[in-house]
Amino acid sequence: MRKKNLSLIFLILFFTTTVSIQLFEHTPIIYAQVVTGSNETDPPVVTGSNETDSNDISTTLANPLANGGVNDIPTLIQKILEIVITIGVPIVALAIIYAGFQFVAARGNPEKLKRAKETLLYVIIGAAILLGAYVIAEAIGATVEAIRGN
Repeated sequence: MRKKNLSLIFLILFFTTTVSIQLFEHTPIIYAQVVTGSNETDPPVVTGSNETDSNDISTTLANPLANGGVNDIPTLIQKILEIVITIGVPIVALAIIYAGFQFVAARGNPEKLKRAKETLLYVIIGAAILLGAYVIAEAIGATVEAIRGN
């Protein structure tokens, strides 16, 4: 049981690392400079430039995902869904293989066969949810694009 838990933790860490790398691969580093006011009563101002004029209170925030082509919320959701599909499909395939091994290892034992059937059922339900989420998101995205007139 402990070995299964360690394997599960390893898989979770691996996939979260993969998602993080894919999302933030082209993210630029944003530097800010704190500029103090002209006297001690003025609060410090964070600016995105090297200007030291205390009267200039401008703040710029760059889109960290702009280099990846993410400029709006629908595109962000689409990118996240693509990552989920990319990770989810191999997991579903591995889970189906695991359920098959459970059927083979059951050797006619009714309790083990019941467990294998439950595993296969849950895998199919998970795959249906994954596919359904993708289909619904694509349908909503196409509807929004049609309403916009693009």
